[in-house]
Amino acid sequence: MTAKEWFNKGVALGELERYEEEIKAYDKAIEINPQYAEAWFNKGVALGELERYEEAIEAYDKAIEINPHYDAWVNKGVALGERERPEEAIEAFEKAIEINPQYDKAWSNKGVALGELERYEEEIKAYDKAIEINPQYDKAWSNKGVALGELERYEEAIEAYDKAIEINPQDALAYSNLGELLFNLGDLNSARKKVEDALSIDEKLVSALSLQGRIKIEEKKYNDASEFFKRAISLDVGNPLLLLWDAYANYLKTEFSLGSKGEKYQEEVISIIRSLEKVDKLSKKHGKGIRPYVLYFLGCFYFKSKDIFAAKEKLEECIRLKSKSSIKTSARELLGNIWNYQIRPPWWRWWLNSPFYRWHKRIGFIILSLSIFALLLLHPFISGWFPSLQVNWSLYVFLIALLVAILISPNIERIRAKDIEVRLHSPPPPGPVLSPLVMEERIKEMGERYSELK
Repeated sequence: MTAKEWFNKGVALGELERYEEEIKAYDKAIEINPQYAEAWFNKGVALGELERYEEAIEAYDKAIEINPHYDAWVNKGVALGERERPEEAIEAFEKAIEINPQYDKAWSNKGVALGELERYEEEIKAYDKAIEINPQYDKAWSNKGVALGELERYEEAIEAYDKAIEINPQDALAYSNLGELLFNLGDLNSARKKVEDALSIDEKLVSALSLQGRIKIEEKKYNDASEFFKRAISLDVGNPLLLLWDAYANYLKTEFSLGSKGEKYQEEVISIIRSLEKVDKLSKKHGKGIRPYVLYFLGCFYFKSKDIFAAKEKLEECIRLKSKSSIKTSARELLGNIWNYQIRPPWWRWWLNSPFYRWHKRIGFIILSLSIFALLLLHPFISGWFPSLQVNWSLYVFLIALLVAILISPNIERIRAKDIEVRLHSPPPPGPVLSPLVMEERIKEMGERYSELK
């Protein structure tokens, strides 16, 4: 077979989505003609379909070396974006624009890469240029809506989404994104209508299913919400955020239908913990950004299940993570509550095993202990060694007593003075450990972190 015949076979295999065989066909064509730019380009496309982006970039580089066509630069930019290299992606799109300034796809993709860097004003200008070249470019209008939403220019964002839908009434993602914006603005009825339109076009659109689940939560239809989240989970396996929203829906159902007591309540809490443990495993793939939230939720629900030592372990792990997440403050507060009021450690454990400033306390314990023993052991020898030294024995005894009091102070919870009881520690904070409102706010924070890390 000639190089052209192998190339044509590769194209046919690609149409059948048999990408591995497609790549082998292009390799045969390239073996015969190493300067076959189209074969290198198509090989890059097939590798991209298999998410083998580094290899795809190499194939596009070879195609560009032979024939620096703007399509190859754009595809290389897309692959670089998939590898989370937005600066290099922008350079690739600019190369395409340099070759063909009227290439609307290059301008639009440049906008996407700028958005990854949160350069939203520049992003909008890139979409405007794409729209200027092609006013009917619905994807550019829709992406412009996303960028305008990030800048809180909500009216303009709605207009951009409406324009995208006007151009392409079958753009399910535009409906879903507009629904998300309206939902965040508090317009629940309009959001519901948009998400229903999205799902009528594409019943497998994950973002629309997730949004519908959150709308059902607002409507207090927790079983329905869970069903939508489960459908989304089946389509986007491994997305920890969807699992967390499903756990939240189940928590709300449990909290408001069963109260906070009873065997059935505990069974539901344990079921939620199992879901959160799955989320924890998945969150490890996404770095330190979202895992503190998951560990905090686990700590809260273990606490609700009365497994205070498991709660302590999860909260300690949350605090140890190298992250600047605000959730760590909440984790410290709950851990302090558990340590001081639930575990109630003996004084020596407070010094040696404290979850807070452990090594500082251990060093303090050693210094205090050595000081007390040194003073006690020196007592018989002071007069003999230093006959001229006048020792104030009252002060000496007081100093030893003071050091002993400091050493055992963690266990002194009450002192009595003239029949008045004084608490040395504030009582643990009243109310639920994790309210539904707080949990929802934390999940939204986590969602923002997850979007940044994807």
